[in-house]
Amino acid sequence: MKKLLFAVGVCLLVAQPCLAQSKVPLRYQNLVGSARLKVVDVLGSPEMTPSGEQTSAFTPDGKFAVYASGEAAIGGQLLSDAILSLWDVHKGTSVKEFPVGRVEVTALSVSPDAKLALVAHSTPTPKGDLTHRLVLWDLAAGKELRTVAQPKSVLLSVALSPDRQRALAGSVEGKLHLWDIDSGKELVQFKDVQNLSTPYVLFSPDGKQVFTAWGTKVRLWDLSTVKVVQTFGDHQGEVLNMALSADGKRLAVSDLGQNVHVWDVESGKSLASVKKDQNTVAISLGIAPDGGRVVLVSNGFDAATGTREECFVSTLDVAVKKEVWTEKANFRGLVPIHVPAKGEALIGGGPNPWTLWNLDKGYLHNTWGGHKTALAALAHDANHLYSVGQDGSSKIWVQGASPKSFLGLRDIATALTAGAETVLSATADKALMTWNDRTTTAQRIPTTHTGTITCIALAPGGKRAVSAGSDRVVKYWDLENAKELRSFTGHAENINAVAVSPDGEWAASASDDNSVRLWPLVKPTADVDPIIFEDHNRQVTCLAFSPSGKYLVTGSQDQTLKLWDVAKQKVVRTFTGHKNWVHSVLFRGEDQLVSAADDLTVRVWDVATAKELDKLDLASVADCPKCLTMQGDNLYVGTAGWVILKVQMK
Repeated sequence: MKKLLFAVGVCLLVAQPCLAQSKVPLRYQNLVGSARLKVVDVLGSPEMTPSGEQTSAFTPDGKFAVYASGEAAIGGQLLSDAILSLWDVHKGTSVKEFPVGRVEVTALSVSPDAKLALVAHSTPTPKGDLTHRLVLWDLAAGKELRTVAQPKSVLLSVALSPDRQRALAGSVEGKLHLWDIDSGKELVQFKDVQNLSTPYVLFSPDGKQVFTAWGTKVRLWDLSTVKVVQTFGDHQGEVLNMALSADGKRLAVSDLGQNVHVWDVESGKSLASVKKDQNTVAISLGIAPDGGRVVLVSNGFDAATGTREECFVSTLDVAVKKEVWTEKANFRGLVPIHVPAKGEALIGGGPNPWTLWNLDKGYLHNTWGGHKTALAALAHDANHLYSVGQDGSSKIWVQGASPKSFLGLRDIATALTAGAETVLSATADKALMTWNDRTTTAQRIPTTHTGTITCIALAPGGKRAVSAGSDRVVKYWDLENAKELRSFTGHAENINAVAVSPDGEWAASASDDNSVRLWPLVKPTADVDPIIFEDHNRQVTCLAFSPSGKYLVTGSQDQTLKLWDVAKQKVVRTFTGHKNWVHSVLFRGEDQLVSAADDLTVRVWDVATAKELDKLDLASVADCPKCLTMQGDNLYVGTAGWVILKVQMK
């Protein structure tokens, strides 16, 4: 039996995605610190909680998809509205989104033309019990059309008939219902049903028959007689998912016994059957229109704890009766799968990346859309914005287009910076990659780092750079010749940030050893003593040179910013006001600083007086700013909630 998210008693904050009628989602429209700070755009789609329920679906043509984000509750109170969203798959963007109410969506089904959605949801009451509704939504207008039914128990699966006149639903108590959409009348009484959860129901393509799963049984019902006309085996575990080919001739079924079966609908005979590896279960299925191939998303679990360890995508070839390829993936929750006729599979969306897989050769062909994790780094040149997520995903943002990865699909980025002519990234395999023609081709430079490269910085001109990371070493590079020029050691802990002075003579590094060090880049020998700045009493997380190079600002886990006079080698001002760790800091000209911290604020400071001038507070949306970059008067703020805020500063 599936459990509702709010039954576990945990708090999950879900950010509402962007509304189609505004660049800025309603939840972000009040994020204005003063008349001089204004959020004018939100890049990407805000965080969505993955669901283990059937709360997402593609239209049959794969052009659109519908997702619902549910909410958890504490003490019988839901935290915020659930969101229903219609996505343009090709663009990877939400085109219409609207609140469903303080409910948890437990199942949905979408019409082929993407105009209607059938949505089942449950609401906790102050007494601790639940109320349930099945609702028809007009996706084009973004409004609820009517309540179809008010069942007595949670609906785990729903299906909208091909003629859009009937609603089929299976409940947690094993009840099977068929309602007339307009009148809400229950049309038939299904007999010989079991009091087991009904996790999946399907209409046949002509709408005359329905497929149902109870426990380990899958049955085909004729609606004219309300009798079972076919039974598909006795599965070795509770049925998890089903997928029917477009012609209605083949049915794919996965179960908790780690099996995947493909059945001939007319005869009820097994066409293929595979058993997944131990502790691996296929949770999502998609089947080709002719039923020749089945695409699986499977999770591997730790037998002792039951926690998910790995995720895989694979293809079962029915003709040869085996999986012909398997690749690792990183999908979360139950994901929809669409398999067109041209040898590809579309998987994901919503809380997961949009991905396109080549079924013939078994590889990830393309991925698109915004980040699906917290932002880790931002950079820009004159025309583009670049970003890296904490999962290593990389994006290039071009106005009016869906963001795309600028690293290889299997490259994991660990750091990012950009200059006028060069974009520089670091990868998980300890390499540097330089992009000199706007991310279409790259030069890969292997490094001698022995740990993760966590930070990089370009020198003026973009031909040289510094890198540093968990091996506590700063390295200086000639990018044109792919050559290491110098290596500096001295830090006792991980290095979190590096910067190069505007004159190119110094590299600054910030470390978990609470210190900042300045390394001379122009002296001929490697054995030189750095200038050491020590005034923070906790880890130093970020730093930046002023445009003139006179000052260096540092941010720390001690919740302060410190302004250093580089020539005098001393702190000249300390900026206090943040209530948690400082993540990112930059200069706005010589006169102002901008900082982002774990207290959910972005603050603007006066350099001369150390006074706070403005504050952008993200507490109202429970989001946290993680990284910053400045392009003219536009401040870009990467957040833990998967989005980039474009803030206009006056």
